[in-house]
Amino acid sequence: KIVVMVKNVVVLGGGGREHAIVCALRKSSQVGVIYVLPGNGGTALMDQVENILQVSPTDGAHVAKFALEKEAALVVIGPEAPLVAGVSDAVRAVGIPVFGPSKEAAEIEASKAWSKKFMQRHGLRTAHFEVFSRNEISEAKAWITHFKKDVVIKASGLAAGKGVLVPPCGDFEAACAAVDELAGQPDEASDEIVIEERLCGPEMSLLAWCDGEFAVCMPPAQDHKRALFGDRGKNTGGMGAYAPSCAATPAQLNEARRMMQTAVSALKEEGRPFIGCLYGGFMLDPQLGVSLLEFNARFGDPEAQVILPLLESDCFDAMLACAIGNLGQGCSIKFRNASAATVVLASKGYPGSYAKGKLISGLAQALSVPGASIFHAGTNLKQNKELITSGGRVVACTAVAAELKGALRAAYAAATCINFDGVFYRGDVGRTVLDAKLKVGVLGSTRGTSLQPILDAAAQPDCFFEIVSVLSNKKDALILEKGRNARVPDVGFISCLTAQNKKMSRAEYEEIISERLENARVECVLLVGWMRILTSTFVKRWQGRCLNVHPSLLPDYAGGMDLEVHAAVLKDGQRESGCTVHFVTDQVDGGEIVAQRICPVLSSYTKPEQLKATVQALEGPCLLDALRRFAQGDAGTRFFPRKAYLSSTTQPKDIQNNEIITYRAAGVDIDAGNTLVELIKPLAAATRIPGVIDTLGGFGAVFDLSAAGFGAASTPSEDQVLLVSGTDGVGTKLKLAAEARLVTGFSYDQNLGVDLVAMCANDVATTGAQPLFFLDYYATGKLDPSRCADVVAGVALGCKE
Repeated sequence: KIVVMVKNVVVLGGGGREHAIVCALRKSSQVGVIYVLPGNGGTALMDQVENILQVSPTDGAHVAKFALEKEAALVVIGPEAPLVAGVSDAVRAVGIPVFGPSKEAAEIEASKAWSKKFMQRHGLRTAHFEVFSRNEISEAKAWITHFKKDVVIKASGLAAGKGVLVPPCGDFEAACAAVDELAGQPDEASDEIVIEERLCGPEMSLLAWCDGEFAVCMPPAQDHKRALFGDRGKNTGGMGAYAPSCAATPAQLNEARRMMQTAVSALKEEGRPFIGCLYGGFMLDPQLGVSLLEFNARFGDPEAQVILPLLESDCFDAMLACAIGNLGQGCSIKFRNASAATVVLASKGYPGSYAKGKLISGLAQALSVPGASIFHAGTNLKQNKELITSGGRVVACTAVAAELKGALRAAYAAATCINFDGVFYRGDVGRTVLDAKLKVGVLGSTRGTSLQPILDAAAQPDCFFEIVSVLSNKKDALILEKGRNARVPDVGFISCLTAQNKKMSRAEYEEIISERLENARVECVLLVGWMRILTSTFVKRWQGRCLNVHPSLLPDYAGGMDLEVHAAVLKDGQRESGCTVHFVTDQVDGGEIVAQRICPVLSSYTKPEQLKATVQALEGPCLLDALRRFAQGDAGTRFFPRKAYLSSTTQPKDIQNNEIITYRAAGVDIDAGNTLVELIKPLAAATRIPGVIDTLGGFGAVFDLSAAGFGAASTPSEDQVLLVSGTDGVGTKLKLAAEARLVTGFSYDQNLGVDLVAMCANDVATTGAQPLFFLDYYATGKLDPSRCADVVAGVALGCKE
């Protein structure tokens, strides 16, 4: 009999963030009862969850006593107020692990003035700023006038996400009025006012699991702060979000991750180790680069409502690892390869005054939407089980889907089901991503004739895409000139030589290309006369995002090249031909077909060059058709999350990433092997004698006995006799199969023998030859006769089969 010890958990808070935390914890098989102080109408309806109204979440002594009484294994602090009140210190003092920073560490959010100075002390890039007290209003206004740049005015203390005023650009009178407005507020939040330079660019929320030493970042998210459609209206706590956000390039994201780790390390150095969730708000300013706007000492709201639903790992394990300083001891935190979006439904008047007690309907219908969840924020459950509004932000409709477009569609479908008097929500969450111009990169080695119609279309002001990069492996390729003439921002030749004038491996070369494309924010890659074979690594990295045009109506004439294809079409007497745009995969010309254009094969065509000219004229329009489908998300993976945004590169070295096993991860360097083949080909060629037909690197070596002088001279009327020899090796994949219990029926060694014969026979068969005999060798550091006999038994069985 197996006994599973369940652990009770106490969660402090009553908003949408806390409901999302409770839902994530409730999925753990280790968690027993979850006590929520005070909770909301949503948590009140959940099994395994109890709302506790008698204990104030900001009263550290009472929270600690309650947690002891309930034998809590973990206390999770959601909002900022209990953190600033020192509740985590009180609970830790009685020996209970806490997911939430100490009062000292929480100052990184409690005081924007302290936080900005902390960033400055530790070289964390942020906007230029000054701090003024409530009694220094005239000095603050004078600084604004002298600064002569656009500014943002912030209350230094806690203001529930509503202490930030953004005056119109160039309006210094409005900026001074904003200072008066904040200074005139009676609460302590405005005792100090931070005035900082206004940065421009997309924002990004980056949250991290922290154990006092390490910061393991979660997928980046995008918040929507303004109350109304089109980023109008006042700032709010957040009206919607989606994750993962692709606002940053992978390089920018890694820089932000490094800044998060620097902050955690610096807090430890200053004697206030940070334990819990550290929130970094970043601005991707085109001039300054990745810059910090703010730190929060807890999960964002509504970011938690899109990040936690993507969590694949056990939330209890992750939070406990942070609480006990165990992130670097083998705790692996994974997220789903999916997208999440949330839409916040608010009360009329929010973020100002609003009515409460409005009856909420349609929640059951909303939950019936596939992939949808409802996180309650400002709701109460009446005694008759009816739900009513009790806050400004009432509920958040979240949906998870394979890609962002689907997640947004489902989230809005759920939102339309819910109703209460005065309900409103933004209708443009995520629209900046869906409506953005598609960014296209081009790889080409030749003239780039097919690219010209694409460049012409991109030059039109209402075009749905823009060419942002044109790269070539040929220094004098005319496609580069076309890119420069079209004023493409990034045009360049990528040399395959290192700084030491040594030839790069294919993997190294393609890594440079990928980084160049990613830094240009390329979403879709077009291969236009690219005369290099792409590795599996590149294909996987750009899966569903790399398009190639082929001069035939695939799948016919797949694998053919240029005039070879057109000659075959004419030879076969085809009545029509054309071109195909398809996604690039490991199978040559075998990827999904995105678009095709067809043309008749005229009887007057006698040369392949004539057909080529006709087909080539179709390639540009066909590429446009494919780009349009890709841009709309009807083909490819434009709105699917990319791996770089789902996992952190700043994880502790001891954390196991559990990546899919590859040859490279196992220590086998295929690119090095390919390089070796190229190096020894001329050595093998130097030994060539009459009769040798093939070169090094094929599946089998072909030898013409007659041409070598053995047997009768070969004539066109006689059958030509060719010998084919081949050899191969096996082992690794069968070992993996054995460990995964996929090898059944007889031993691993016998399977190895059978597979060895199959590999060698298949190599010979690819040339059309009949396998006649088997020849190989068996090498071992220590001979085990019985195991060797099993291998040979397998060889014999393979030969018989």
